[in-house]
Amino acid sequence: MRIRILTILFALTVILVAGCGGGKPLPSVEILHARFGTLAKSPDGKISFTDTNTIPIKEGQGRDYGWMLYLRTNKPSIKVNETIKLSGPSEWGMSEKPEVVSVISPDKTSASVDRVRSGNLERIYGAWSVSKEDPPGPASITVKIEGSVEHKFAFTLAK
Repeated sequence: MRIRILTILFALTVILVAGCGGGKPLPSVEILHARFGTLAKSPDGKISFTDTNTIPIKEGQGRDYGWMLYLRTNKPSIKVNETIKLSGPSEWGMSEKPEVVSVISPDKTSASVDRVRSGNLERIYGAWSVSKEDPPGPASITVKIEGSVEHKFAFTLAK
């Protein structure tokens, strides 16, 4: 009886292990959820996020809008490229941090930022400030992770 139970357990184990190998491999980076909206800072320093696709052009509020991506990854760090495209030219103020590479298009309608993110990668984000030179109209931010995983946020800058 004991040998029969061991044989059955062994057979079940072989079936279970064989069944696990036939699935698709998990991606190294996967986007689980995406949010886009406005940011506001309270007097006590806390930042609140309001989901919206319409961004008012009001200069002087600091980081006025941005995105969040909730991820699943097995990587300790990821390369992130963020490209923002406006409906017309604008003046761009870019990061002066040496680890952030920024490029502004010759026609000044778009900007691209490359950086490496590490640490807690369950949620990554980006934020942009509104400028009085920003043209009203349709705009987009495309976030590309590791050169292949991509999410595009479409929004409108409104006066």
